[in-house]
Amino acid sequence: MSTAIERELFRLASTQYGVVAAHQVRHIGSRGQINHEFARPIWTREAWQVFAIAGAPRSAEFTAMVRLLRSGPGAVVSHISALWLWGIVAGEWFDPLHVTRMRGTNGVKVRADCVTVHETRKMPADHVTVHRSFASVTPSRALADVAATEPAGRVERWLDRAWALGLVDHHALVRVLADLNKRGRRGVRPLGRLVEARGPHYVPPESGLESRLNSIFRRAGLPGVRRQVEIGGQTW
Repeated sequence: MSTAIERELFRLASTQYGVVAAHQVRHIGSRGQINHEFARPIWTREAWQVFAIAGAPRSAEFTAMVRLLRSGPGAVVSHISALWLWGIVAGEWFDPLHVTRMRGTNGVKVRADCVTVHETRKMPADHVTVHRSFASVTPSRALADVAATEPAGRVERWLDRAWALGLVDHHALVRVLADLNKRGRRGVRPLGRLVEARGPHYVPPESGLESRLNSIFRRAGLPGVRRQVEIGGQTW
């Protein structure tokens, strides 16, 4: 008969692609009891204090979850990895996983080739959520983070895609930028200029080609094009 601890471990792992970390379950039993459960052959050790149900599918999400949990309590997916998680950056999974955690509260060391750790002094609660079972920064926060390190043209394309997907809007972006501006964060001004140029009633492009054409217009000093305009007639 399964124990209450075993049931709780399987319940949590089943929501995290088959993966669970010891620090997530300290409340359900003593360290000895938890270690005893993880020593059973139904679990495989994937990293320090991170275990998986034996036979769990090895997907991109599985690998990312192992690395996130290996980064210790409070770590969240961030930067370009968060954009990938939200579907803003297309394509296959890439290395390393970017995570952000509170400075001075987590000394867990991770392999640099697998995880890039960013530390912050403060992470407002509304900058973090759970998406696809991952603790992650919001799309607005992720865009603000990458604006400090990525080329402006790339950030602009990601911004438009996030807007087109309904993941960000003018209000959400302005709120996040205001939070970060109080702390002198890099990336606030570049993203702020892009948001200001779009305004609260912005209609994002529906394709990459449309977005690139609009960028060419703006760089040439021409007004941006109006998209999806009804010009009359029986059909579009």
